[in-house]
Amino acid sequence: QGITTPAQEQEAVAAATSWISLVDAGKYDQAWQFCSKSIRHAIPKDAFVTQMRTAHAQRRSFGPVTSRQVISHKLDTAAPGAPPGQYVVVQFKTDFAKKKGVIEEVIPMLDTDSKWRVWSGY
Repeated sequence: QGITTPAQEQEAVAAATSWISLVDAGKYDQAWQFCSKSIRHAIPKDAFVTQMRTAHAQRRSFGPVTSRQVISHKLDTAAPGAPPGQYVVVQFKTDFAKKKGVIEEVIPMLDTDSKWRVWSGY
């Protein structure tokens, strides 16, 4: 199934935005629920939460998010380490209280149930 409408692309951007907001809030268990079925199958929730806590230790030192904007989103049929499919590479420019202009990348994929879920983030 291909992406045919701007609305579908915006759904992918919305999925990326929801996911990164959960990560900001430290709600890693809920962020796992927004991941693609293949990621949830490969990484149990407890392991995902542990990995996210470790991976985001430095990011937390930046302080709270003060602003975030989508600076680009691009359709693609591949993502690093991912099976062929439909992906949208979403880049955000994020300002934290202690660090400005951080570029963050979240890649949602069109999952087997035709819903956008995150394949990878950062």
